[in-house]
Amino acid sequence: RVPPLPLPDASQDVVLVSMVLMYFDDPDAVANLLRESRRILVPGGHVVLVEPFLYADTPHRDLPDRQRLTADGLSALLAGAGFADIRVEKLGGVFGFLCTLLRDLLPARPALVRAALTALGLRLDRLASGVGYFRRRDARYYAGHFTTARRP
Repeated sequence: RVPPLPLPDASQDVVLVSMVLMYFDDPDAVANLLRESRRILVPGGHVVLVEPFLYADTPHRDLPDRQRLTADGLSALLAGAGFADIRVEKLGGVFGFLCTLLRDLLPARPALVRAALTALGLRLDRLASGVGYFRRRDARYYAGHFTTARRP
């Protein structure tokens, strides 16, 4: 359940929802949260969603409706909650994807090694994005989504 947010209608310019949707077992609760976010936004205000997509050690791997964390799923949720100008961007690239897989396949996965592999993947993706081949290609393998939408 998502209780009403303790904020007045049309009182916020931006709502940030970061690493939250993956924890909801109930798709109706996700829709509720997005409707509440829209309620408290001023007209023209923005909601920003940041959600992982690939990480094997996050709760979303067992969700029956993983579709909600895909680009199409996030777009549909926001459109259903009444948002406009929805833009979903991929986070990370092939190197982050590979480092994440390696990180999750390690048997003991000490926290320092996990953090180092995550940071390495992000850094390699950032470096690769400036190289011709990677700059021209859309990431086929990636680690999450950065989504923005506007309240009309």
